[in-house]
Amino acid sequence: MNHNISIQTDRLHIVPLHSSHAEFILRLFNNKEFLYFIGDKNIRNHDQAIEFIESSIANPLRYYWVVRTLKELQSIGFISLMRKDFLEDWDYGFAFLPEHRKMGFAYESTRAIMEPIKTIIHFTKISAVVMPENMNSMNLLTRLGFIFDQSIVHEKESLDVYKKILKSQLSI
Repeated sequence: MNHNISIQTDRLHIVPLHSSHAEFILRLFNNKEFLYFIGDKNIRNHDQAIEFIESSIANPLRYYWVVRTLKELQSIGFISLMRKDFLEDWDYGFAFLPEHRKMGFAYESTRAIMEPIKTIIHFTKISAVVMPENMNSMNLLTRLGFIFDQSIVHEKESLDVYKKILKSQLSI
C-alpha cells in the first residue's frame, strides 16, 4: 500500500504520519479517552513518539494518517489501517483530540480516506474493533457503513467487531 496518500476535504488535510507529528502523537496517545478506549502505547516523551512513528512507517502491516485542519493547520486526529493477529481482516481505526470531537471532523476524514483505501488494497472487507461502551465510535462506524459482526474477548477484554464490505476494484 502507498504510504504517501494525502487527501484534502473542504475543512481537512489528511496526511501520512511523519516524524514532524511527534508532539501531536504524544498528546493524543496520552489523552485519557485514548488510554481507556484504545490502550496505553507507553509513549511518554518526544523520543518515544519518534520511535513509534519510525517503526510504524517501516511496518508494511500498519498505515497511519494524521488529520489536520486546513484553516489552522492543526493536527486534530489520527486514522489507522493495520493487521492484527486476532482479526481475519485489516483493522480500521481512528482517534481525535477531545476538543475536536462532535464537529463532524471524524466522519469527514474517515469517509474521505475510505475511497483511496478501496482502490489500493486487495481485499474485500475491513474490520473495526471497539469497546462495547464506546458509543461514539460505534455510531461513526455505522454511519460509515460498517455493521456489527461479533463480540469477542481478546486479552481478557470484551470487544465488538464491526465489518465493512468493500467493492472490488478488479474487473473480470
